[in-house]
Amino acid sequence: MAAASASAGNAGEPRLVDRCIDAAARCRASVEAWRRQRRSLERLPGQVADALLSRLAARRLLFPSLLEVFQHSVQEVDFSGNIAVDAEWLAYLGSFRYLGILKLADCKKVDHAAIWPLSGMSMLKELDLSRCSRITDAGIKHIVSIDSLEKLHLSETGLTDNGVMLISALKGLNLLDLGGIHMTDKALRSLQVLTQLEHLDIWGSEITDEGASVLKAFTRLRFLNVSWTHVTRLPPLPNMKYLNMSNCTIYSIRGGDSEVHIPLQKFTASAASFGDIDEVFSSIVASSFSFLDMSGCSLSNLYGLQKMKSLEHLDLSLSRVTDDAIENSSKPGFTVFSLYKS
Repeated sequence: MAAASASAGNAGEPRLVDRCIDAAARCRASVEAWRRQRRSLERLPGQVADALLSRLAARRLLFPSLLEVFQHSVQEVDFSGNIAVDAEWLAYLGSFRYLGILKLADCKKVDHAAIWPLSGMSMLKELDLSRCSRITDAGIKHIVSIDSLEKLHLSETGLTDNGVMLISALKGLNLLDLGGIHMTDKALRSLQVLTQLEHLDIWGSEITDEGASVLKAFTRLRFLNVSWTHVTRLPPLPNMKYLNMSNCTIYSIRGGDSEVHIPLQKFTASAASFGDIDEVFSSIVASSFSFLDMSGCSLSNLYGLQKMKSLEHLDLSLSRVTDDAIENSSKPGFTVFSLYKS
């Protein structure tokens, strides 16, 4: 009976907390009523402070000076898409002692000068500046002073090779998103010291096979996106789980080493062309392979898929499949998979 009562009480706690947060973020008058209670706010549990800050932002009740009351409690801030966020907001965020995650994606007013207050933050693990187009190489000088960073998102910013090469100082990174940046092989070579990387996104870059050869330094890499690049061959990446080579010409994903098999789970190759489709599929560990997207491809051979017994999702929408491919797929041993079409 007591256990049941305790369980009911625990179930009610989240609802009570949520109601308190909702009341505190109801309107400007309610905000003014509690913002003066600075000491009480400083003792708020991190998760409660995070939720209150998020609710205020969603209701457009947040303004720069109000951020100050959260500096000793908030652990995660997500202002993605908030067009009001600028240098004044960042000046307050720089004093957040326990901030571990900061998401500023699509904050168009954030530039290289605005992120200066973030320099040297000791607890920050993840920083997302995706599509902040005013972030340039000058801003990277502030970011690389944050030694604690493990995840850095900089896709579609104003970086060049010079800025990318500075990122090599962040030895603790396990995720790096540089998609949509026109970096070259020279910049990628400078990053091979980041041996902790598990996730690397460099879609839309100027990377070639020569630059891609340094990817073998990333022995922990599990996610790689090289779509819309000049890469046709990848070195053996023994821990790769997810690979995106959309809009590439693909010859090999194991460096031509027939002894190597890649434990891929998901392979996205939409609008790609294959130099040797049999070579590509013979290099994949069949037992782990569950997702394949070849939408928009021109295919003359599907026979390599017959060993993919674990395949659950096969997308051939908008693909041009030749008569030879259809004939091969009808041969004994070919498995019929669930086919998803958009």
